[in-house]
Amino acid sequence: MFRQLYPQVVGAVARRIIDSKPTLNILHIGKTGGTNLLEAGIGIARFNDQVKFKLREKIFWKYRTTVIGHDAVPNSLSYPNLALFIRDPLLRYESAFWYEKNWASSEYAHVIPQDSDVAYLFGKFLTFEDWLRALTDTEDSKHQDACQLKTKGYHLHRDYAFYFKNSANVEKMKSNLVFVGETEHYSDDLKRLCKIIGIKNATPLTYRRNSSDQKKKTRIRPAENDFYRGFFAKEYLIYNKIRGLKSCHD
Repeated sequence: MFRQLYPQVVGAVARRIIDSKPTLNILHIGKTGGTNLLEAGIGIARFNDQVKFKLREKIFWKYRTTVIGHDAVPNSLSYPNLALFIRDPLLRYESAFWYEKNWASSEYAHVIPQDSDVAYLFGKFLTFEDWLRALTDTEDSKHQDACQLKTKGYHLHRDYAFYFKNSANVEKMKSNLVFVGETEHYSDDLKRLCKIIGIKNATPLTYRRNSSDQKKKTRIRPAENDFYRGFFAKEYLIYNKIRGLKSCHD
């Protein structure tokens, strides 16, 4: 009888120890690698086919960790001990476009069906560049379709303005930040995050989930890049504000 109850008793004790630690609140910004953290068991994983962190490992962590989902992020900016990854806005949009356009081949497709209207709109654009040009050109014949897709697409809709509203809100959460990482430097920044948390063996984090299947790499010319950065000026203002805080925690 004792042998049967032993794992439950040990598990209950381990959870009490873990729950007594300060919480590291990881903000899940879409298309920045957050699902990788979630599925590794730092948050609550949805799949059971991945190696996850064990309770016996988490006992020795400095923090109790939680991943705050997309829709809850805007109301969580005042939480203590915030951590997040960010990504260049254009690269986020590109990743979001291909991921949602190829939703049928996603491992999440059987869990969350894509809206038929969204699938129809994605069908009107062969590449990310096609969508981007239609979105930014009011004279383009598919401009309205591009605008609708920006509004209805799951990740295309959830831009930095959705998560943070404006750069003033970023300034307000400055004192609560303990980590800022960049998807463009994911491996190195993930090591920094592991050090902050106290993770010794990062093996569960080596498997990347939820990545976009990019059929064609967009090649935006320098002049176009400047134009698009101007078009998404508010996005870049918020992004650069957060990026500027990264050095404070290096």
